[in-house]
Amino acid sequence: MITMRIVLSNRWIEKIPSYNALMTSIAFRLVQSKCKSCAYSKMKTHYDTLEVSPNATQSEIKSAYYKLSMLYHPDRNKSEFANRKFQNISQAYDVLNNYQTRKRYDRSIMVKQNIQENIPKTTYVYASVYKSKIDPTEKDKRFNFDEWTRQHYGETLHRKKKEKFTKASVTTSENENDKESIILYIAILSLIIYFVLKFISTVDYDVPRKTKKHDEV
Repeated sequence: MITMRIVLSNRWIEKIPSYNALMTSIAFRLVQSKCKSCAYSKMKTHYDTLEVSPNATQSEIKSAYYKLSMLYHPDRNKSEFANRKFQNISQAYDVLNNYQTRKRYDRSIMVKQNIQENIPKTTYVYASVYKSKIDPTEKDKRFNFDEWTRQHYGETLHRKKKEKFTKASVTTSENENDKESIILYIAILSLIIYFVLKFISTVDYDVPRKTKKHDEV
């Protein structure tokens, strides 16, 4: 039986049990969210590398990765710092661009900050809430973006491979053409020799040539 008693003298309230559970859940989520933010603020994370908030959406993470990778890509920036920066950016994106790896990464951060001792593993409500907010088409968008990234930044490697393949193809084609030309020359030469020999065999050198006599009128 749900009851509520108010004792003014002692200033305490025996609240409704269901209300207690609801308020406890809300308070816990607020504390959990606060602790999560604190955990990220005490150490450098992949979120810091991509310069986004821990609560950033997948689209925001992709946009940040695109912007930073364009800035620090080795093809655009030859410095050692840019090279290390690009490696860190790529590593961060590989972890955060996928829901499952991002979820595990978030948990590992909380473990390192000794927060998981006070927050049971079964209470990671934020992960399911975050997952429900993901656009159903996000997977296809991520694939398209990743494909574009590979094509864009792999252009140099792809071009070199294409040039190597083209050069090999041209060399092979030239060799084949040379072989065909040699065969053709041999065939023509053989025909010429054949007709010359045939002509020689039909000429009788023992018979004098006939000459025409022109009578003068």
